[in-house]
Amino acid sequence: MQIGKRRIVPVIVLLLLTASVLVAQAEVKVDIYEAVRLNDQGVSRINAGSYDAALELFNQAIRLFPDYARAYYNLGTTHYHLGQYEPAVRAFQKAIALDPTYAEAYNQLGVVFADSAQFEKADQAFKQALSKKADDPVASYNLGANYIRLKDFKSAIKPLERAAALHPQNAETHLNLAYAYSQEKRYREAIAETRKAVSLKPDDYEAQLFLGNLYLLARDRPAAWGLYEVLRLLNPPLAQKLLQAINSGRLVIVRQR
Repeated sequence: MQIGKRRIVPVIVLLLLTASVLVAQAEVKVDIYEAVRLNDQGVSRINAGSYDAALELFNQAIRLFPDYARAYYNLGTTHYHLGQYEPAVRAFQKAIALDPTYAEAYNQLGVVFADSAQFEKADQAFKQALSKKADDPVASYNLGANYIRLKDFKSAIKPLERAAALHPQNAETHLNLAYAYSQEKRYREAIAETRKAVSLKPDDYEAQLFLGNLYLLARDRPAAWGLYEVLRLLNPPLAQKLLQAINSGRLVIVRQR
C-alpha cells in the first residue's frame, strides 16, 4: 500500500498541472476574443471619425493581446489620421515585426513616409509591400506616385501601368500615368490615359484641361479646339484658359495629381 500511494502522487500532481494549464489557455483565448472585439469597435470608431476613442480601444486590445498585429496596424492608421506621424510609424513597424508578410502595413508605412517627405524611405516601404503582395494595385499606385514626387518619371511608369492594369476603373491612376508619360514626351500615350480618366470621371474638368494641353503638345490643334467647344459648355472659366493656350501656344499649368 505504501508503494501504491507513492505511485499515485505524481499522477495527481500531473492532473493538477494539466488543469491549471487548461485554465490558463482558456484565459488567453478569452483575452484574444476580447481584444478582437475591442479592435472591431475601434475600426467602427475610425469609420465614424472618432479617432481619440479609436486610439483607446486599440491600445486596450494590445494590452490584452500584445502580439496582435492587426491592432497595431489600426493603431498606426488612427495616428496617421490624426497627423501623428512618428507614433504611426512605430505602430506600423511593430505590426510588421509581428507579421513580416503584412503587405498592407508596409504600404501604410510608405504612405506616412511619403506624406512626411521621406520619399526614399517611402520607396523602400512600397517595394516591400509589393514583394509581399505583387498584385496590390494600391501599393503599385503609391510607388508610382512616389516616383513622380521624386521627379523620376521614367521609373513611375511601370508601377502605374501595373496599377492601371490591376484596377482599370481608377481615374487617378490613369491621370498620374498620363502625367508621367507626358514628362517623358510620350504624348499619344498620355492622351490615351487621360481620355480613359475623363471617361471614368466626366466632371473632372481639370483633367479635360490637361487633355487640351496634351493635344497642343502633340501638335493636334483641331482636337484641342474640339475639346474647347466641349469644355465651353461644361466649365467656361477653364475653357477660356484652354482658348488662351490654343491662341498663345503657352500651356496652362494644371495641378499635379
